[in-house]
Amino acid sequence: MRYMTEQPSYNPDMGRDLLKSQEPLLLKAASDLVRAVATIDPNPDCAPQPPQALIVGGYVRDVYLGLHPKDADVEVYGVVPDQLKALLEQLFGKTKDVGEAFGIIKVPIGDKLELDISIPRRESKIGKGHTGFLIDSDPSLGIKEAMRRRDFTMNALAMDPITGVVFDPFGGLEDIQTRTLRVTNPERFQDDPLRVLRAMQFIARIEFTVDPESERLMHEMVERGDMTELSRERITEEFEKLIFKGKRPSIGLAFARRIGLIEASFPNATIKDWDAWEHLMDRAVVHKKERHAVLAAFLSGFSLSSREATVAGLTFKKKDIECAQSLLCATEIQDPVLTNPINDARRTLKRALPASPEGYAAWLRILERAEEADRFLSLVQEHHVSAQPLLQGRDLIDVFQLKPGPKFREILDAVETARDRAQIETREQAIEYVKSLL
Repeated sequence: MRYMTEQPSYNPDMGRDLLKSQEPLLLKAASDLVRAVATIDPNPDCAPQPPQALIVGGYVRDVYLGLHPKDADVEVYGVVPDQLKALLEQLFGKTKDVGEAFGIIKVPIGDKLELDISIPRRESKIGKGHTGFLIDSDPSLGIKEAMRRRDFTMNALAMDPITGVVFDPFGGLEDIQTRTLRVTNPERFQDDPLRVLRAMQFIARIEFTVDPESERLMHEMVERGDMTELSRERITEEFEKLIFKGKRPSIGLAFARRIGLIEASFPNATIKDWDAWEHLMDRAVVHKKERHAVLAAFLSGFSLSSREATVAGLTFKKKDIECAQSLLCATEIQDPVLTNPINDARRTLKRALPASPEGYAAWLRILERAEEADRFLSLVQEHHVSAQPLLQGRDLIDVFQLKPGPKFREILDAVETARDRAQIETREQAIEYVKSLL
């Protein structure tokens, strides 16, 4: 017995043309799976859905945006889990179960490419947080019903990688064409408040405009206090995408401003100047290789009095936070300029630690202080400027036969203070200075 497939809603010619420029290894693996699934006999328990595999979600969206994704989600309809797993092992060898609750199987393709393969599922909200969902994998689900759970219409797409046929039950392709971010299903969307943060980083990355009704819905979710369900880790992940992947972070921040998302994500945070912050983040985009400088730009938007509370609400790596904060300190708290440019560069370098000289220069450029950045880097590189102290504890032991103790730090700090004031420059002078202290 054969079943009729759901009809595609878009002409495949454009899809085929767009696929020609995509990663061939990824497409071959997906196409091999599509062909293999098509040979499976229909299972009456999955009626009326026939065996069928399609690439879904972000891969299809990115193809139509002219991007080149390195991974793909494949949804397999009409095939029970045990049969699907056996088929994948036969096709690809070893597989790895991930996201056990969601029934996802990861297949590495090689060259850092991979497929995430799953059976369509329903998700029901039964509690708070990202664990508060009842997941019901159901191979009998049709394409439209499976797509209904997805957050935005641009992600509610399915594509046959062989023919280029696209299934678009919610008008996602039209929204991509008009660059509109639209909620797929308002009722289901509200089950996970993380989707509001996803909207923020998506529009920054792909420069979309939010559909007014969708924005109103997300504003209501924020005002209702839904964001309190989210962990610091999940909040940080979405802001990280805004900061480091956004083409125009200002669009995402402007959206966050309109719906009160920053205040909801970081209670007690105060923004110094929204307009200046948005422009600063857009300038930071070209310096993404210097991660600490870009993070400093983000943190600089918060008032000094509320920055500590903001940092406490982020789960970036400790070193990233330390470096970003040191860059802020290096420009917000300036030492008086002395007459020795090399010493000035060294003092600046010391204040910016543990950030790198290149990170500090990038931060200056983000602040539109390019000439100062060039001068600083030139001094550091040409004169091999270092922030290493002139003397260390072992010097006090070896040269002065002192015993380690609390005085060590006082003496070493005094040496560096004299150095900062350009009173001494060399190790020999530092030794003479310590003699005068003793």
